[in-house]
Amino acid sequence: MVQDRYDLHCHSVFSDGEKTPQELIVMANQLSLKGLSITDHDTVEAYNNELFEFAKSLDVVLVPGVEFSCDHEGQSVHVLGYNYDFKAPAMKSFLDHCQLIRHKRNLAVLKKMEIVGIPLSLEDLQNVSRHNLSQIGRVHFAKAMVAKGYVSSVKVAFDLYLKDGARCYVYIQKPSPKEAVDVLHKAGGKAVLAHPYQIRKQRIIFDLLKEGFDGIECYYAKLSKDIEKRWLKMAEKNQMLCTGGSDYHGDIRPYNMLGSSWVLESEVDKLLQ
Repeated sequence: MVQDRYDLHCHSVFSDGEKTPQELIVMANQLSLKGLSITDHDTVEAYNNELFEFAKSLDVVLVPGVEFSCDHEGQSVHVLGYNYDFKAPAMKSFLDHCQLIRHKRNLAVLKKMEIVGIPLSLEDLQNVSRHNLSQIGRVHFAKAMVAKGYVSSVKVAFDLYLKDGARCYVYIQKPSPKEAVDVLHKAGGKAVLAHPYQIRKQRIIFDLLKEGFDGIECYYAKLSKDIEKRWLKMAEKNQMLCTGGSDYHGDIRPYNMLGSSWVLESEVDKLLQ
């Protein structure tokens, strides 16, 4: 039985995942994962002393994680952070800023939906969230649209209304990757470029690697070995860490099951140094 696999990318109900942090840790234990990092979008609310104790009781190593939504020249870029002090003042200030951006975006989306004849309320969004309204994202809008009978599925909601450029999509300026990297370093953590294969322009990749990243997410969900090798070579060339994980959200993404991608303990040891 493999005992040293770590899934370093998954989401809980504190952002757009379907499982509580405790449920994720139980799943990790059942899958014989040695370690887990919950990388919720723009929030570290999942983490507290009790959660670390719970993980320890199940012999699961819990690595503090986060995923920041950033923008570089109009390109969406996600920055994964690991092993930071989740109580650091710099982290709290940055997260508060990210939450304000999200709140403004969400209000603008609600206005657009009302204009196109598919009104939703904050209560509708609350009804499809297992947590609260502090971390509402597009997936919650999609689920609420399904619940109200406006669309037949989450995919249809995104295709018609919520994906980039769709009728109810709202662009709002996000922090730069450099800002996220700097905050993570101030909090004593490591910054990793998330799922780089989604960034199509090679020039942007080269730009980002100059921003102080410590690592690259080389293993992701069910990427082919050929694509993984490309990023492993990139990380080796730039003397950067290699991380990996499933990007598990729940049944909403059945192709990204927890533990479907991972790194070995030797890589995690470098991340925790």
